[in-house]
Amino acid sequence: MKSILVLFMPIEEKNIYLYKLNIMNSKIIFLLVAMLTMISVSTYAQKDEVLIVADNNTALTSKLGELSDTAIWNWGGLGSVQFGQTALVNWAAGGNSQIAVGLRGYLFANLTKKRHLWENTFDGNWGIVKFKGEGPQINQNLFIINSQYGYRLKNNIYLAALANIQSPFSKGFDYSEEPKKFITQFAAPMYVKAAVGITYKPNEYVSIFVAPIAGKFTIVGNDTIASRNSFIPATEDAGGNRYYNERFRAEFGALARISFQKEIFKNVNLRSVLELFNNYTDPNKSNRRNIDIDWQTGFDLKVNEWLTVGIFTHLLYDDNTSWAKEDDNGNPINIKNPDTGVDFLDAAGNPIQQNTTGVQFRENLTVGLTYKFGDK
Repeated sequence: MKSILVLFMPIEEKNIYLYKLNIMNSKIIFLLVAMLTMISVSTYAQKDEVLIVADNNTALTSKLGELSDTAIWNWGGLGSVQFGQTALVNWAAGGNSQIAVGLRGYLFANLTKKRHLWENTFDGNWGIVKFKGEGPQINQNLFIINSQYGYRLKNNIYLAALANIQSPFSKGFDYSEEPKKFITQFAAPMYVKAAVGITYKPNEYVSIFVAPIAGKFTIVGNDTIASRNSFIPATEDAGGNRYYNERFRAEFGALARISFQKEIFKNVNLRSVLELFNNYTDPNKSNRRNIDIDWQTGFDLKVNEWLTVGIFTHLLYDDNTSWAKEDDNGNPINIKNPDTGVDFLDAAGNPIQQNTTGVQFRENLTVGLTYKFGDK
């Protein structure tokens, strides 16, 4: 009603009334802004308090986890069937058609309890390849078991112990000779490593283990394989007679192990393990400078939930692992008596062939069906 009466007021009274009304409205607006500001400040202050409490709760939970007796297991793995194939029809450049099938199994089981961390893995590969016109040949034949225990000293540093076993699954052959030569089987050879040292684990995908005290034990559980002197060097008695049937060798030295596993790009997983071993006690002192290298690297590209493309490489160097030495024409080079130039003979009266060492390398490119289970 008052706003209607203003229309009939004299101009001077109307101006005075509107002026007072503007002042009143300004005060109301100012009060509203002030109230909103106070509410906002209070809200943000409450949010900060909530974040501080949350951080404190996280730290408290972590601390309680250290004190708790609850054991937390994280486990899982995968199974994979891998395929490779080459078909040649009237191929002028030569070659041979072939098909390959491989099996892979990977398991892990990790335990966390208080300051204790126990990590266990099994990684096995076995496969065959068949060339046209020939019988099947084993081209993958290895399993590796690794167990590593750590007691957290401070932050990411652990007092640690490691045990590692490597062996073929089954019999293996050298198919380059006719008849094929029997060269490996389960526990021939088997490598066992044990070490005590320090682990540095800066994050969940990198682990660095260094051990100044380590043992490497080589077992060749077959006399025929041991007699070839491929995995354990020959020894000599006081009379200079060489023994080729050694079935056990112990080496003591230092071990370093670096492992990395992470999804480096979307659906691309990289895993790599590098082991270095130096033997302090080699009877041949010049060999004490040699470092055994075992480096395995794999890339897995996930195409979909089931289909995976993989690349795997394995590089080895061990001065104690050797193979038959041949000349450029593929003829054997035998061990000769330096005085007479006559070939040394084994117990069966056959010439003893020289052995040689070097870098060993294997690479596999596969397409496979993969099933994962357990914790991812």
